[in-house]
Amino acid sequence: APAELSAHRILPVLRAAHPRTDTVPSVSPRRAPMPPGTDCILPGAAPAPAHTASQASASVPAPSAPRIPASLSGPAPAPRFRIAVIDCGVKENILREMRRRGADLTLLPWNVTAAQVLALQPDGVFISNGPGDPADVPETEETLRQLIGKLPVFGICLGHQLIARAMGASTYKLHFGHRGGNHPVKNLLTGKVEITSQNHSFAVDESTLSGTGLTVTHRNLLDGTVEGLRCPEKKVFSVQYHPESAPGPQDSSYLFDEFFRLILNYSRP
Repeated sequence: APAELSAHRILPVLRAAHPRTDTVPSVSPRRAPMPPGTDCILPGAAPAPAHTASQASASVPAPSAPRIPASLSGPAPAPRFRIAVIDCGVKENILREMRRRGADLTLLPWNVTAAQVLALQPDGVFISNGPGDPADVPETEETLRQLIGKLPVFGICLGHQLIARAMGASTYKLHFGHRGGNHPVKNLLTGKVEITSQNHSFAVDESTLSGTGLTVTHRNLLDGTVEGLRCPEKKVFSVQYHPESAPGPQDSSYLFDEFFRLILNYSRP
């Protein structure tokens, strides 16, 4: 479909527009303006007026700038965790879910380097959802390859696929893709079935997981595809679907709690 092809081309265009340099480029978040009554206040800036459809979002600060203390959805608890968010097209509700659990967030562009992430001394790394084929962003894959094992890492959707590739697995294009808010996924660790929201065209090839250290934690009950992975030794886990989905289903929001429990139990090497 034309829309699918358009999304598939977004990241290659971004690569051309923002080549990797020694400093992280500032990029504008690829998301719709936030609704009136919410804001995203950058460090040292005055509160922004209510967004209108014609207003563009503020640019994301470089990693050397203070972390973003913005209120994304009203008051948030005192920050307990410093999270580096690698933004490949992150959804606002992912940020809200982390902030309401006490996360202090730094949004970084898709082509940030591992050294730049580590320089921020975060407690954990989140790799976001995004459009297109994970094979089109080897830069992000390489960054993850260097970060995994050094910090707790959690990935959703495209982030899930990139984690798998960074650890040696492969991905492939689904014949139709997964679309909609009613996909049944079985949590193989608990035996429970979760109703999930999905919108993606690629999946992790389970036959390539041998030797990666990754094990399957969630499986799609419609077609048997891999929906979740983890490697306890490396403190990394991921899911293919959207646990932050709004207005729902909310069966999988516990995954954000698991991320922060992983951070609390993590001992730096």
